[in-house]
Amino acid sequence: MTSNVSSQSEPLLLGIEHVQLNVPATEETLQDTISKVRHFYASVLGLREIPCSPTIRPPKPHSSHLAILWFAFPGSPHQHLHIVLKPDATPARIDSELEKMAWTSRAHPALRVRDEAGLRELRERLIKEGCEGVKDVVKFEATEGGEAPGRWRFEGRDPWGNTFEFITWI
Repeated sequence: MTSNVSSQSEPLLLGIEHVQLNVPATEETLQDTISKVRHFYASVLGLREIPCSPTIRPPKPHSSHLAILWFAFPGSPHQHLHIVLKPDATPARIDSELEKMAWTSRAHPALRVRDEAGLRELRERLIKEGCEGVKDVVKFEATEGGEAPGRWRFEGRDPWGNTFEFITWI
């Protein structure tokens, strides 16, 4: 296999622009679900809702989604979380059965938190909201050579079952 890496000194990839997650909704539940999505992602997680691109809003006739909400990260306004509301939505989820499988089944976004106190505060918010799968905060040591820093982390789910990992570097 040949490498497709450019010989230029500038990297081609600069980071993640957005992560898209699915939330189940029907025509009947759409407005209520939109309100709940806004509450969770803006009020609980502290993201800022931003306008969705007019290219994809409103949904086109061939589209399977009912609505899309975009949220920006504070301090990183060009990194977004896109929430797609649609009837056949399948959340990105880690279940105990899936945890026994290969890592390929553990799809989830990992969000960086400002510090350990913020991480613990966020965990308490998720518990207060009644989110499932909120695990304890655990410490991971840095990798040998320091490519990945030591970190505190925990996992939890949004109200629709999407799994998140929350991390702060030590």
